[in-house]
Amino acid sequence: MKIWLDDLRHPPDDSWIWVKSVDSAVCVWIAGLSVGGSVEIASLDHDLGGLGDSSDGRTGYDFVCWLEGRNLWPRRLIVHSQNPVGARRMATVAARYTSVILAPFIPKGDD
Repeated sequence: MKIWLDDLRHPPDDSWIWVKSVDSAVCVWIAGLSVGGSVEIASLDHDLGGLGDSSDGRTGYDFVCWLEGRNLWPRRLIVHSQNPVGARRMATVAARYTSVILAPFIPKGDD
């Protein structure tokens, strides 16, 4: 399973499960585990809910802390946030437990 956590940007392709909040990410993660699945890759944004009404103030960092508290890690974690401070915080925690790639999302133009 591949999880894409981002409230605004679409995942790279249809092989990703797109979640837009920490609660949704937790639900998908738990549901996947309950049927014997595993998360191969998770790609996370830091700033969530900036423009929508679904914002509860939590960020991708909060989700990383949730993973840490339960020792649930994907085989590979990508931080695609354009927020350099938030991305660094997320990567610092996750790198203690799993392979981390810092890959800030770069828009492809006027899509």
